[in-house]
Amino acid sequence: MTQRAASRQMVANPTTPATHTTLAGKPGALEVAGAGCRMSAQKKSEPGAALIPKITTCLWGVLALSACSAQEPVVPSDWKKDCVGRMQLRVPGLADVAANSFKMLAAEYNVRTLQPRFEFADGQQAGYSRQYYIGRFFVSHSLRPDERKALLKAAGDGEQRAKTYAAKEKTDGYGKPLIFERFDVSPKQGTAYTVNGDMVMTIALDQTVVRAVSNDRQGDVQKVRSDFAIKSLGLALRPLGELPKAPGVCFPYAFIKDDGQQDRSIGITYRLQDHPDVTIWLEDSSASAPMPEQDPDKFTADYRTNFFWTQRYQDRTTLNLLSRKTTDNLMDGRKGVATVVELVRKDGITTDYGYLAVVRGDPEAKQDTPDLMLYVIRDAKNATDKGKQPMDKDELIKMAQTIAASVRHRPTQ
Repeated sequence: MTQRAASRQMVANPTTPATHTTLAGKPGALEVAGAGCRMSAQKKSEPGAALIPKITTCLWGVLALSACSAQEPVVPSDWKKDCVGRMQLRVPGLADVAANSFKMLAAEYNVRTLQPRFEFADGQQAGYSRQYYIGRFFVSHSLRPDERKALLKAAGDGEQRAKTYAAKEKTDGYGKPLIFERFDVSPKQGTAYTVNGDMVMTIALDQTVVRAVSNDRQGDVQKVRSDFAIKSLGLALRPLGELPKAPGVCFPYAFIKDDGQQDRSIGITYRLQDHPDVTIWLEDSSASAPMPEQDPDKFTADYRTNFFWTQRYQDRTTLNLLSRKTTDNLMDGRKGVATVVELVRKDGITTDYGYLAVVRGDPEAKQDTPDLMLYVIRDAKNATDKGKQPMDKDELIKMAQTIAASVRHRPTQ
C-alpha cells in the first residue's frame, strides 16, 4: 500500500459529512444542538450501520471548558520532547512508547498481518499506532540477545524461501518471470531482498530490530532499488526523546534520514509514566487529494472528527460531547477542530474523558502540510489497577490543549 493509499483508506468509510455546528438528525454524527450535546446512533437499515454499535443517547449541557478558550496555551519548557514522522511534540514528564513486540514480529515472518499489533513493553495494546513509509514499517522494543538472534534467523529463512520459490516456480500466476534479487545491507546486520517488486528488509540496530515490507505493483526494479537505498542507508537508531537535526522521519526508537519528499503515515502512542491512565497518540500523514470517485467532505477535519468518535473509537457504550471548537492555531500553527468528550466505559459505570484535535493538510502546498490528528484519552482503570489516582478531568483537558499547541514541524538543518 502506498502512503497516499494509506491516507485514503483511513477516510474511505461511509458516514454522513459533518460540520462544526449543529448536526441534528445526521446518522453517526456528533450533535451540538441548543443547550445539549448528544451522539446520535445510526439506524441498522442505513449504509455503514454495521460499523456502529447501538449507542445510548444522552443529553448534556454544553460546558464552558478550557477547550473553548481563545488563548493559546503556553508550553512549559521542561516538558519532554519527542518526534513523530516529520513532526515534534512535548509531553509532561517521562512517557513509554508503543512499538512491536518480539512475539508479534516472530509471527509476522510467517504470516503477514493486515493489522499488526502495537503495544507497550508490558503488553498493553496501542490500537491506533500505525507506520507506513514506502510500505509498512515495524520497529521492535529492546530485545534480549536470543530474541534478536531469533528474528535475524527468521529473516534469513524467509529470504531463502523466497529465493527457492522464485527458482522453482519461475513465473507468477500471470506468466511473468519471477526474479529474485538480494540487496546488501552492510555494514548493518540483516537481510533484504525482492521478488518482482515485493521487498522485505530486516535490519538490527543494537537491540532493536526493524522490519520493512513494501510492494511496487509495477515491478519497477529501479524504483525498488531506490526505495531500499532510502530505507537502509538512512536508517539509524534513535533513543526516545532525541530529535535528529537532519530531514527525515521518526519512528519509535528509529529514524530514517531522507530528502523530506517521501510520503508517510505514522501514528505513535505514548503513555505517561506518572499517569498510566493517560495515553497520547499523534498521527502525521502526508495530505492526499480526493480521488474523482471520493467525497471531498470526507477529507475535512469535521468529518474525521465525527468518524473517529462515532466509528473508530469503540471502547465505550456512551459518548457525550462536552465541547467542540474550530481554532485558528490548533496544531502546527494551522486551523483545526478540537473536541472534548465524556466516555462511559463498557462496564456502564466508569466515566472517562477524551480530547481530539484534527487538522486537515494541503496536498497542493509547496511546503509539507500534512494531515494531523492528536488524541489524549484517560482510561481510569489503568491507574486504579496500579493503585494510582486517575488524572482530574480539567487537568487532562488543559494538558491535552497544551500538547496540541506543542505540535509542529521538527526543525531541520
